[in-house]
Amino acid sequence: MCTPQTQRRAKNAWNGWLDERDLAPGEVISNWLKRHTQRGLALAAEYAKAGYDKALERADQAWAARSLLDSGSPAQEAIDVKQQCDKAVAADAALL
Repeated sequence: MCTPQTQRRAKNAWNGWLDERDLAPGEVISNWLKRHTQRGLALAAEYAKAGYDKALERADQAWAARSLLDSGSPAQEAIDVKQQCDKAVAADAALL
């Protein structure tokens, strides 16, 4: 038994098939390529925006750290000690 819902589905499927049939194979391929290219570009734009935002955040952190170092505060002394520790660890690792 054919319900109104199945009639609509069948009609939509048939009309979709007819619409696709009216297109040349080159049009089908070019439409597919256009859709996928647009999706890829949108995704690339999202990643580029996220990367740009992260780079700005890192640059701001570096700027703040540099101004802290230039001020000659105890942070400079702490960084000097950390660098000396890193050099000592590297020297120990070279011995092994």
